[in-house]
Parts: sequence; structure tokens; C-alpha cells
Amino acid sequence: MKVKVITDSTCDMPGKLAQVLGIKVVPIYLRFGEKTYRDGIDITKDEFYSMLTSSPVHPSTSQPNPEDFTAVYKEYCDATDGIVSIHVSSKISGVFNSANIARKSLESHCPIEIIDSKFNSAGLSLVVKAAALTAQTGASFSEVVNEAEKSINQIKMFGMFETMKYLARSGRVK
Repeated sequence: MKVKVITDSTCDMPGKLAQVLGIKVVPIYLRFGEKTYRDGIDITKDEFYSMLTSSPVHPSTSQPNPEDFTAVYKEYCDATDGIVSIHVSSKISGVFNSANIARKSLESHCPIEIIDSKFNSAGLSLVVKAAALTAQTGASFSEVVNEAEKSINQIKMFGMFETMKYLARSGRVK
């Protein structure tokens, strides 16, 4: 059996790469007004950015609920040596909390490690990719966890924005 790597859709990894590496992506929820979408399932990135620039309503996001994670964990528990679930920084999202609640409900089924990547986007993607590549070698559960944690300590992120417009509209900056 292998170790399964799971992440959330804030991980900006191309879908084909996630598929090749065997990574399961749990979607966050995107809301434009009254309409809610599952990121990457009900709405593509191109559709999202088109709506972002054209919609009079600014989108909001919400984390997957614990039941979303429970369903995914149950799907893989019996077929793996363990699950390493790596997520967006807990400082900017509740995804980590939802995953932890789900883990606690299934702990006796298989080992599940929930990791706070301390990143979003590309930083999260690098951590997830390192863990998945390690898992593909047939590494043990603890080796995959250790690789993810090692990767977190090696990554430094720097961001530049063309505009602060959308950050301001989201309330993340004033």
C-alpha cells in the first residue's frame, strides 16, 4: 500500500500534475452573491477571474466543511498506509481546522497527519509536490510527513501585486 497525499484547492498545482502524482484535491467554496461554486469543479480558474473582473459582487470563500474531508479520508483509508493532508496556512483560512475535525472522527481507521503548510498558492504546491513525490517512491507514512515538514522549512515566499484592489475589496488590507 501507499501513502495518500491530500490538499485543498488553494494549492495552485496544475490539475494534470496533481493527477499524475496521485494527489486528491478537496475544493474550497467560492461565493459570488447567492451562487456558490466548488473551486475547480463547478467553476474553472478562468471563469473565476472573468467573474472577478466583471461581477459587481466581490466573491467570498469558505473552507471545505469537516464532512467534505471525512468523505475523502474514508475513501482512501482502507487502501492506504496513511494519509498526509497538507493545507493552506491556518493563519489565513479555516481549512486546517476542518481537516483536523474530520481526522478526529476517523483516527481509528488509518493514520492521518494534518499539516499546516504555512503557505498558500505556489508555496503550498511545492510542499504538496515534495510529499507526493516521496510517497510515489514507496516511502513510509513517517517519511512522507517528514519530507513535507522539511519542505515547509526550506520554502520562502515573496509576493508582488499588480493592484491592491482585490485585496482591499476582500477586507484583507485597508
